[in-house]
Amino acid sequence: MTETARRLRRLGGPHARARAFAVVLGGLGAALAAAALGLALAPAVPGVTLAWVLIAASAVGAAWAVRRARHESAAPTLGRLIESAAGGRAGSIVGVVSPTAGKGSGSSAALLLAADTRAAAIVSFAAPGVDDQMRRTTRRRVAAGAGAALAGVFLFIAGRRHRAAPRPSGTRFARGVTRTPRSGWSWTSTRCVAAAASPRRLRCPARSA
Repeated sequence: MTETARRLRRLGGPHARARAFAVVLGGLGAALAAAALGLALAPAVPGVTLAWVLIAASAVGAAWAVRRARHESAAPTLGRLIESAAGGRAGSIVGVVSPTAGKGSGSSAALLLAADTRAAAIVSFAAPGVDDQMRRTTRRRVAAGAGAALAGVFLFIAGRRHRAAPRPSGTRFARGVTRTPRSGWSWTSTRCVAAAASPRRLRCPARSA
């Protein structure tokens, strides 16, 4: 590994890790939101299936985004940023960190060492400005990932509370027909059905069929 590649790795390493962490947070938030949707739609099979599909899609998207974040902080990408920031010749940095550096015809170890020395000096000169530019993007992504994770946690907790909320003991079917755990089937008047749905409690005698 050349000295230029080492300096580029030190420059991009913290950003790569922070951006990957932001992606993981965002994927976690999306997965929790999908789980909350599944809790809201359960026990319907299509709703639960949709929730699992969304969770799997969140995992796949997060894996793809992590790979993209690593690519953004790789040596060739950072080399192009350094070349642009320093106003240098295109390929003066990328050519030194490429896998084929020093292996072509007419190349030698001495030429590679000289090019690496010049490129490493350019990297050290332009690294602070590039680091500031990358830091702003990294902070925005971490903030967005943290926000997505918090939103997913909130939705999941709300979904669990809604799922665990007590339900009325009687199950209403058709108009004027109520099934209760103790009395089984019974016929009630329309007035009693409307009163049961209102905040005021009225006693309505049940009339057997």
